[in-house]
Amino acid sequence: MPDLYVMFSHTNTGMGRMIRAVTKSSYNHVSISLQPDLAVCYSFARRNKHNALAGGFVAEDAGRLCDEGDIRVRVCRVPVTQRQFDAARNMLMVCRAQPGRGAAAGGVLPPAEHRGCDAPQRRAFR
Repeated sequence: MPDLYVMFSHTNTGMGRMIRAVTKSSYNHVSISLQPDLAVCYSFARRNKHNALAGGFVAEDAGRLCDEGDIRVRVCRVPVTQRQFDAARNMLMVCRAQPGRGAAAGGVLPPAEHRGCDAPQRRAFR
């Protein structure tokens, strides 16, 4: 059975601190990956780190997340059926092909807390 990987991030940016303060969450960003090595993750985020209002669907890698030093992450492996995995992959490819669509929802919804995830926290990307 395939897995999806959800990465919760605690980034060291002013925007990250503001999001955590407003949401009362330990994390301020959520990404999804189809690969266990998290080589490519997808999320709704700022397109340019200097403009907090210009966001949309982005493909992320370690370099994008670690500009501000060490970050704390929690990675959850989510077992899914092959049908669910294929649907998630197809949705990600549609979003990647049309990066402007759905950007508003990604910027408004608070990051989900990691309830039910027993994965240990780890430092990453430094």
